Amino acid sequence: MHSTVKQKSVVYSIDDLKVLLAPAFETYSVKGGYLFGSYSRGEARADMIESDAVGFFAIDNLPDNISPPCVPALNKYRDSKCTV
Repeated sequence: MHSTVKQKSVVYSIDDLKVLLAPAFETYSVKGGYLFGSYSRGEARADMIESDAVGFFAIDNLPDNISPPCVPALNKYRDSKCTV
């Protein structure tokens, strides 16, 4: 399962992001998310491009090009949810 949404050139507040992302989080049973890059540093600007798309992926079918700092958290989550 994968869907991609093109980003707009807008800087949203954290409260706006919560409202905007709530339907996708509910649809895909997402329990939480992380802000990264300029957003996490409080430096986001509308003219910055950190990503050209945002996607949702099944935890057992993640893309190969995930940012290395995200891998440990994703592995920890996957391992806590996927028991064999």
